[in-house]
Amino acid sequence: QTERFEAALASLLGVPHVVATCSCTAALHLALASLESDGRNEVIVPSLTFAATIQAVLMAGYKPVFAEVEPETLNLDCIDVAGLLGPQTRAILPVHFAGQPCDLERLRQLAAQFDVAVVADAAHAFGSTYREAAIGGQGAATCFSFSSNKNISSGEGGALATGSDELAAGARQLRFLGISQ
Repeated sequence: QTERFEAALASLLGVPHVVATCSCTAALHLALASLESDGRNEVIVPSLTFAATIQAVLMAGYKPVFAEVEPETLNLDCIDVAGLLGPQTRAILPVHFAGQPCDLERLRQLAAQFDVAVVADAAHAFGSTYREAAIGGQGAATCFSFSSNKNISSGEGGALATGSDELAAGARQLRFLGISQ
């Protein structure tokens, strides 16, 4: 059933891989923990977000670096993010606040300049689109929630969507405590 659920979500989101998890927090943790370790230890996060976003960063062994949000959208302020990027930055973690997409194009440009990953928190953005594409296929990974107060609820649960074979394999292995059989 889980494999069928993951395949249906992957098709809907237009990504090759979806990894089902017990929560969006778990999905964020797995996405960050599955990034190739290179000694960089900072993840840029919005100053306005739910505590679970920050908990996932900490659980994955990273240090959160807080960026301002735009007053109009409450999404990451790309100008502030640009000023915070540095040699210790490993990822940018935008939160699509209230289902409204962040400026993913600008964030991807910034990420490319510093060779950092974009791992998005889309807990409230399932079904949202960015430039006519479903939220989920942009960046290294996008993480969703199916908790009781979300757009689509199953009572609890989450999912990690990614185009990376390596990140998906790492997340699947970590999801089951490293057990492969």
